[in-house]
Amino acid sequence: MTTVLFDLDGTLHNRVTGLGSFATDRAERLGMTREFQAQFARRFLELDANGRVWKDRVYDQLRQEFDSSSWPSTADLVEDYLQTFPEFAV
Repeated sequence: MTTVLFDLDGTLHNRVTGLGSFATDRAERLGMTREFQAQFARRFLELDANGRVWKDRVYDQLRQEFDSSSWPSTADLVEDYLQTFPEFAV
């Protein structure tokens, strides 16, 4: 055997669970109630389209759907995603 191939998403890494946990945590850090945290996380996963949509577009859409007046900028939210999401790996 000369080559080993690993399929990360969905095999070695449960991206949906990790991303859902990240989104719930992000919603809590944005000050949302538990009810809105669940809605935010569900919508985050839908908009993410299994990683096919970049997070700036995800956050821009979430800004339209949720009260985002006190949120950090989209750029800051994306940076938080890049820095924080790995902590939620499952």
